[in-house]
Amino acid sequence: ENLRPFDSIFCASSHFLPKLRAMGYLNVERMPACTSKAPVQAPMEHDMIFLGNARESRPDGRAIVGDMIRTGLDFKVWGNLWERILPNKNYGGRYWDYGRLEELYASAKITLNDHHPDMEREGFVSNKVFDILASGGFVISGKNKGLAPLFGDAVPEYESPEHLKEIVQYYLGN
Repeated sequence: ENLRPFDSIFCASSHFLPKLRAMGYLNVERMPACTSKAPVQAPMEHDMIFLGNARESRPDGRAIVGDMIRTGLDFKVWGNLWERILPNKNYGGRYWDYGRLEELYASAKITLNDHHPDMEREGFVSNKVFDILASGGFVISGKNKGLAPLFGDAVPEYESPEHLKEIVQYYLGN
């Protein structure tokens, strides 16, 4: 109901537009997420990173982090609530300065991304994907039906811990 007073609705997911129309909203358009990030030059310091807070509802914190732990590969995580979940070798810290995100993304061979289950189901792509790519970084993400229409095969998506390990090893070597 809070959208009823507006003349137009812009939605970041093309998959969600039919649902909005079915709710009776007639003037709806797709407007993809965006970013203010720009490419930076940074020395390559990390093979793989993840930036994001752990979710208290998950014992592994986040799907992609849990899957990475199962791969046995080395990676670093920055965010809140990871202290009790991750081994020290994988924990980069609680905070990374937002004003320096481009540096972090550009300094990693691979940045890992996942989506909240609602975003994944409805095809809403995380702004983080836009930030990573605009910073000159490379991202591997969990499945999201909104990724391929926007980025083609430029953002590899994984389906299982085994598949994640396979594609990570491929891109680290290539």
